[in-house]
Amino acid sequence: MELTTLPLLADLADVAARTGVAYDADNDRALAMLAEASAFFRSYTGQQITLVEDDTQELFGTWDDVLQLPQLPVSELSDLSLRYRGETSLTVYDDWTFTRRGRVRRVGGWGGPDAIVSVTYTHGFETVPDDVRRCVASIAHRIMANPNDVIGEQIGSYQVTYAQQALTDRNPIGLTVRDQVVMDKYREWASH
Repeated sequence: MELTTLPLLADLADVAARTGVAYDADNDRALAMLAEASAFFRSYTGQQITLVEDDTQELFGTWDDVLQLPQLPVSELSDLSLRYRGETSLTVYDDWTFTRRGRVRRVGGWGGPDAIVSVTYTHGFETVPDDVRRCVASIAHRIMANPNDVIGEQIGSYQVTYAQQALTDRNPIGLTVRDQVVMDKYREWASH
């Protein structure tokens, strides 16, 4: 797949519906925050979410009968071939089955770890799921509402606490529990 800008996972109308705060369609800052929230969601889950047609990936082979594709859900698998490292010849297989969860099954395995499996497939959602849209809108709104990540402030003997001081590896941008549940759902779905 060539490097392109992926579509936003939510829009300004989603932010307004979620938070009651409307942003103008030409608000570059709000759009940038939606792009940041979309990128964070994708990075955390390891999933592109939006529909990608005819994506070609090269994966290491395995002796197992099941090969796991990296992006989900899978709606079409149009081409599959196998080659060994250093060789240019391909063996095209048509004796496989696949599931929406990206498992491609072939009796006899996938040539072992020295093989390269080339797969062309269509994956992602034609329409971004509602829970993803709500989560991304929520994250973007929090970024816009508190751009300096202030989580505490004291006036007497002035003191400010920034979110970076209170975050953990598990929750790197101060996600709500609801956001974390949604993101974990797509992350875990992809890991099974």
